[in-house]
Amino acid sequence: MAARASLASPQVVELDAQLIAWKSEGPSSCASQTAFNIENETALEPSAFAKLLTEFIELLPDSDAWRNACRKNQFAGSLVAEVSIPIAMGRLIDIEKFVSFLDGSTYSPNQFRQLLAEADGKDLADLDPALLDVLHSMPLGEFLMWSTFNLPDTSSYPFDDFDQNAVNCCTRLGLRDPKGSTCILLAYGSTTYRQTAPKLIMNRPTVADAGGFELYRPHSDPDNFHGWTYPTAPNLRNLPGYPEIVHKPIYGNGLAFRIRLAI
Repeated sequence: MAARASLASPQVVELDAQLIAWKSEGPSSCASQTAFNIENETALEPSAFAKLLTEFIELLPDSDAWRNACRKNQFAGSLVAEVSIPIAMGRLIDIEKFVSFLDGSTYSPNQFRQLLAEADGKDLADLDPALLDVLHSMPLGEFLMWSTFNLPDTSSYPFDDFDQNAVNCCTRLGLRDPKGSTCILLAYGSTTYRQTAPKLIMNRPTVADAGGFELYRPHSDPDNFHGWTYPTAPNLRNLPGYPEIVHKPIYGNGLAFRIRLAI
């Protein structure tokens, strides 16, 4: 951890004590996995990483010190180079969260849920134009969005080898147990967002983007452009992690392929 060398001795002592305390909570704990990610961070430049760690230490012993320091240091990872930008990306979102983005001018929440259920598995071109207009106008996320994609062919549908079991999908993407909720898999093309103003910028994810969310893993290669999802238990299919990048929230005008539900 090169950033550690630039910290003052008292700061190093405080940082090390906090990481040891987190790791003592057990290898599967949120705190221990966050400590692992901090110790294995490769995406942040040393000066940016030192800034994050310094702000974290200054906020201690506040229990939210790490999360609050991270919020002030998001999108600090390197920009994804033009040649590496995935062509097709996707994300999973709880359907109730997605419904909450509805402005209510066209459909009620119940109508919208029903239409999404009927659209499951259909190509976007086959959807009712009124529904498609609503989807195009809706935000696909808020605050900071994590997007996944296929490698090496980033133009392919991101969820081709995903089944429609919500637990399996969340496992694959390093998301917590949906606890019976229905999830929606949304795919979108980067070209739409790169050709309109403001031009979408994509960043390599860092521990600051993950914040208190521990189910992320830094890429071991400091020159790579993406991080990894951390598949969660039970992972019955022994699925590997998926590549991911981060970007600011977008609307659905770039939606591509099809609507998929996972139950």
